[in-house]
Amino acid sequence: AHEEEFISMFLDEARLAARIRHPNVVATLDVSDTDGDGYFLVMDYIDGEDGAQLLRRRYPAGMPVELVTAIVTAVGSALDYAHSRGLLHRDVKPANILLSNADDPAQRRILLSDFGIARALDDISDLTPTNTTLGTVAYSAPEQLMGEELGGGADQYSLAATAYHLLTGTTMFPQSNAAVVIGHHLSAEPPPLTSARPELAGLDPVLRAALAKKPQDRFASCTDFARAFAEQATAGAIPPAAPTAPGPRA
Repeated sequence: AHEEEFISMFLDEARLAARIRHPNVVATLDVSDTDGDGYFLVMDYIDGEDGAQLLRRRYPAGMPVELVTAIVTAVGSALDYAHSRGLLHRDVKPANILLSNADDPAQRRILLSDFGIARALDDISDLTPTNTTLGTVAYSAPEQLMGEELGGGADQYSLAATAYHLLTGTTMFPQSNAAVVIGHHLSAEPPPLTSARPELAGLDPVLRAALAKKPQDRFASCTDFARAFAEQATAGAIPPAAPTAPGPRA
C-alpha cells in the first residue's frame, strides 16, 4: 500500500469498475484509504459461490444446459454493457462468475466479477508496467494471447470458452503446458461438444462461431452469441409432441 505503482493500479481498477452499474455485475460501491495505511474497495456481498466452485461441487461432468444458458445470457448482457461504457473485462472465466440461489431460476442471481485487469477500450497500454499479456490462458482469445489490439470479441471468445467448460466440466484444451494451450488457441479448432455430451451437438456451430480465430468472424456482440446459444439450447430441449412409437391400429 506504500508503493505508488500499486496504488495507481488499484485506483485504476476502482475507477474502471465504478463505471459499471448493471444487474449482472458485482457493483463497486466505494473506494477509500485508511488514513495512509492502505486502500480498500467496497463491493456488493454475494451469498453464493462462483462457477468453478459449483462445477467442482455438483457438476464435475458439466452443468445442465438450462443453467449454462442462463449464465451465458446474463454475462453476455453484462459484457455488452461494459463494452458500451468503453470497458473490456479481459478475464472472463468460471471463477469470475458468481451465482446466488443457483438451483432456483426464480431467485437466481448471476453476476460477473473481478474487473481487476479490465482495460478501457481507448487505452492502448496495459495496466501493468511489464506490458505482459493478461488473462487466464485457458479462456483467452488468440488476439489477446498475441498482444494485439482488443475489442469486445475477445470477451466473447472467453465467454464461449467458459460455456464449453461449464457444459463439459473441462477446458477446451486441458493440457498442463501453457505454451501448448496457447498454440491450440492460435491454430486448433475447438473440440466438439459431442465428444463429451452428444445431445448438445446443436450447440457446436454456435460455439465455433464465437470461438473463431479472427474477431471479425465472431458474432457482432456477446448478446448475439447468447441469443443464438439460447435458441439452439431451447430447440434441443423441446420434447417430442407425440409418442415416438406408433399407436395401435383401430
